[in-house]
Amino acid sequence: TLGMPPLMPTGIAMCAELMGYGFTTGLLARLFPRKIGYSYLNLLLAMIVGRILLAIAEFTLAGLQNSSFSFETFLNATVISSLPGVALQLLLIPPLVKLIQKRIETE
Repeated sequence: TLGMPPLMPTGIAMCAELMGYGFTTGLLARLFPRKIGYSYLNLLLAMIVGRILLAIAEFTLAGLQNSSFSFETFLNATVISSLPGVALQLLLIPPLVKLIQKRIETE
């Protein structure tokens, strides 16, 4: 399986999560000033919206499949285990966005 999650239900739920990331980031990028602090806020809010949509999708798909999916399972699988990745993204992405914005403005 090349380490990829199964399409049903994980892949479908991840599509909802990624849609939340993209939509939130795009919307907030238009609304917020182009300052580094707002990049952090944008990223954090996008992560929260994405995780909420992931939870909704996971619980919906579990209900459709008559399988159990507890809130504790969700927290362990998608929140607790992802904290190192969240920290890494918060450290790297806003400075990269700022760097790219500066490069675009100088061209």
